[in-house]
Amino acid sequence: MLKFVVTNSGTIPEDRVGKLFQPYQSERNYQLPGTGLGLFNTKAFVAQLQGDIGFKSTQGFTLFWFTIPLVPAPERQSGPSLPQQRLQLGGYRVLIVEDDTMTREAIKNTFRASAPA
Repeated sequence: MLKFVVTNSGTIPEDRVGKLFQPYQSERNYQLPGTGLGLFNTKAFVAQLQGDIGFKSTQGFTLFWFTIPLVPAPERQSGPSLPQQRLQLGGYRVLIVEDDTMTREAIKNTFRASAPA
């Protein structure tokens, strides 16, 4: 079992506890952008991995956690590695929408490296 823990400053009010993992819910002060989908999506992802998610909120901070089972990877056979497969887009262009510059450049470089010569 693998456990991830994140702590956050602030307390979740009792009347919001039941809605915390629902879509479009936010405990922000609305000065920061967000859709209120983060915990909802995280819960769905953890459920797909057959894990568990929860939180504990006390005065001054909230602790979020999730666990997922670890499954051993199949043993890798030694020998020559498979040739890297080139990405075939059939002449289509790709629009990369990412607000973080470093992530956008990494995605762009990955596509360029995978493009046919």
